Amino acid sequence: MVGQRTLNPYVGVRILRPQPEIQQILAGGEEMIQPHVVTPVDWAFAPEWLTMDEACRLSGWTPDAMNEIVEAGGVDLNGDELIERGSLLEFQEAVALVLHWDD
Repeated sequence: MVGQRTLNPYVGVRILRPQPEIQQILAGGEEMIQPHVVTPVDWAFAPEWLTMDEACRLSGWTPDAMNEIVEAGGVDLNGDELIERGSLLEFQEAVALVLHWDD
């Protein structure tokens, strides 16, 4: 194979990164941040009673979806309308079971 050259696919390729002004426009005027990946540690150290924002962050549901879950009785609430972490975890496990029923 003397004289044969291997083409490097990255030669001449420019990687474009948006300038800070463009990043703010793309993010709706806010700084772009990396999404938080929820881990079992997050669940373990979360308070027993969660605000709507905390429950959405842990579960990945939008506030509208979480409101529907609450209204349907999918999670337990206390008198202050806080969501019980354990009931949210049970709901998440039930959803996962249903989604992967035939796996």
